[in-house]
Amino acid sequence: MEELTPFIVHLLNLILTYLDVPIFLKTGILTPILKKEKDKTLPSSYRGITVTKTFAKILQSILKDRVDSVFNNIQNSLQRGFTEGVSSLCAAFLTSEAIEESKKLKILLILITLDAEKAFDKLNHEILFNKLYHYGIKGKLWILLRNLYKGMSIKVKWEGQCTEDVNGATRNSTRDLVKINPTKSEAVLYNAKGSNISTLKFEDNDINITNETKHLGIKRNEQNRANISERIRTGRATIYSLLGAGLHVRRGFSPMVAYKLWRTYAVPRSIYGLEVMNLLAKEKDMLELAERKILRQIQGLPNNTANMAVYTLVGAEPIAITLDKNVLTFFMNIVRNPGTIECEILRRQIVFSDQRGKDFINRVEKTLSKYNLKSSSYYIENPLNKMEWKRLVGIKIKEYWKNECHNEKMEKTSLKYIEIQNNPLNEAHNIWKSVKNNSKDVKAGEIKARISTQTYIFQAKRAKFDPKVNLCVQFANRKMKI
Repeated sequence: MEELTPFIVHLLNLILTYLDVPIFLKTGILTPILKKEKDKTLPSSYRGITVTKTFAKILQSILKDRVDSVFNNIQNSLQRGFTEGVSSLCAAFLTSEAIEESKKLKILLILITLDAEKAFDKLNHEILFNKLYHYGIKGKLWILLRNLYKGMSIKVKWEGQCTEDVNGATRNSTRDLVKINPTKSEAVLYNAKGSNISTLKFEDNDINITNETKHLGIKRNEQNRANISERIRTGRATIYSLLGAGLHVRRGFSPMVAYKLWRTYAVPRSIYGLEVMNLLAKEKDMLELAERKILRQIQGLPNNTANMAVYTLVGAEPIAITLDKNVLTFFMNIVRNPGTIECEILRRQIVFSDQRGKDFINRVEKTLSKYNLKSSSYYIENPLNKMEWKRLVGIKIKEYWKNECHNEKMEKTSLKYIEIQNNPLNEAHNIWKSVKNNSKDVKAGEIKARISTQTYIFQAKRAKFDPKVNLCVQFANRKMKI
């Protein structure tokens, strides 16, 4: 890469000097991806994913920094998409807090999710560049951006073959304008008891009033509750798709690898967005119960295995701790941007919120107290950078979990043969560390794990409760008496 750097820099300088972009950088390959649960015979059922050239991405990243320096000063304070330092979860946070506030004040709130029909495909580029000019993108930067989008083309890839160049972006943007799709736009009413709202209209189209809608990947319902059962099914379906139904240890798959797949792919899908939702204790318990069931399956442990052993043998991080980490990370992301609406909401909640309330700041305070961290007020005034906060939270969580493991070991005799690791989080026990990906090793590891947790049933114990053996003993005793 170092050898190519001078040539890349030279080409970029030529583009920035002459304000023109070569044709080969304006092309991309579009792959149609079938949308979930759609008819594959209909062209509208596919979503086009376009891959552009690497060099074009480098150029776009340079131009993006220059455009952002103008837009960041003039964009709407509620703009959350394509904004540095914030994410879609910030918009979800605003929605959650608005719902909780409306419930607290007992006032009507209407949540409407609008769907822009093929927004970028139908965006008129002439209007776009006029807007850019009026917003302050002028001179050489405007000309270069205009030339970058002028004459763009794509090739459609289907069954391993590519079509000729298609100038679809220009054709669609000049033929149609962006419009709202009423069939995909929905509304949910909160505290609607006593209101006379029966229909909502957008221009001449009715907007469907429903009990549940999806906003930024999070399902919102009238009760403002997370559908935990559905999330558990999603996590289970994800790991089953990777490892197959059953997840049994005898398949010859190392539990450490299986746990890594669970942690990497299934857990994020199961808990996405829950840091901005007010979870009940029983809902967290449901998530933990489902996770322990998966961990028992991949280790071949029976249901009566102690919870601590289920986690520490494979070095698993409980999903409840993951949720706490997400809450603390999101909290610090907010306070690092003191001028945002989210940070102002936190400051207001500190002053006016009831300690028994359902506000986000109360959940943060409980989590900070749980891990012996300072108060939210302190961190709002003294925010830490990303790495400092991550390190501090990691240390506190490790201390907390290690104490929990030692306390449970003291309480349960079935754990006396389990040696607690120095770092029970993300550090597997030697039983599974030494196991390779073959059936013989994994089977031996399963037996060791069961013996160490005292869940392996030896023949002597099995015979003790065998009714046939008891009858033989009774018969022998009678014979001796005779």
